[in-house]
Amino acid sequence: MSQYINFYLRVNDKFVSLGSFSSHNAVYTALSDRVPYEKITAINKGILNAGIVELDREKEINNKFLKKNAERVALVADCKNSISEKMEEIDGLIREKDELEMENRRMDRAITYFEFLKDIIEDYTYDYNHGKGFCNNVAEYIYAGVEATGDMESIE
Repeated sequence: MSQYINFYLRVNDKFVSLGSFSSHNAVYTALSDRVPYEKITAINKGILNAGIVELDREKEINNKFLKKNAERVALVADCKNSISEKMEEIDGLIREKDELEMENRRMDRAITYFEFLKDIIEDYTYDYNHGKGFCNNVAEYIYAGVEATGDMESIE
């Protein structure tokens, strides 16, 4: 059974779901170690930025593999093996390339989600500073937790 990281927007004493991501998702991978289990905690732009940095690092590693992959395709094409052996190897390299590119797109979507949450925090900070906020504390606006429900009893 897969675990989920859940995000909530706090409006007074109510929590509105902003998303739920399984352990197979880049959002979960980047932030699950930074939030509590079966509890929720307020998250800030620093936590989201750390997730973005982690995903950017992973993408950089993938991009190095993609470059090596392209070099390997060229090497295989120049080998003196049979056509069928070359095609089998090249097909495997193409599958590997497709998987890495798909993983990079998943990480891009996670980064976009983190940027979205940062925008909410930034907009709320502006509203809070101008007397239009929903909470007593601007730092407690976006919450997250692994396998957590959005209620006042779940706050860490």
